[in-house]
Amino acid sequence: MNLFSTAFDLESIDYLHSLNIGLWKIPSGEITNYPYLKKIAGFGEPVILSTGMCGLDDIEAALKVLTTNGLSKDQITIVAKISVKIFADYKYLRYF
Repeated sequence: MNLFSTAFDLESIDYLHSLNIGLWKIPSGEITNYPYLKKIAGFGEPVILSTGMCGLDDIEAALKVLTTNGLSKDQITIVAKISVKIFADYKYLRYF
């Protein structure tokens, strides 16, 4: 079983890199944080890119940053959120 973690700042990236995990999960909230993306791409390790509610322009820009800073497209897995509805309709909820 492979384990991985998400860093939320540049210091955390350094710490996780020191653990030699070898796989990165980039949260959707960091998809426009280009220094963050550049630093992770520089390690040359596989990435899971979560898109959340990001627009296609942001996703394309993030891919460009990652691929121009050390990653190949084969090293990037994109997790796309396809539903924007967070809560279920009240008619489907069961009250106790």
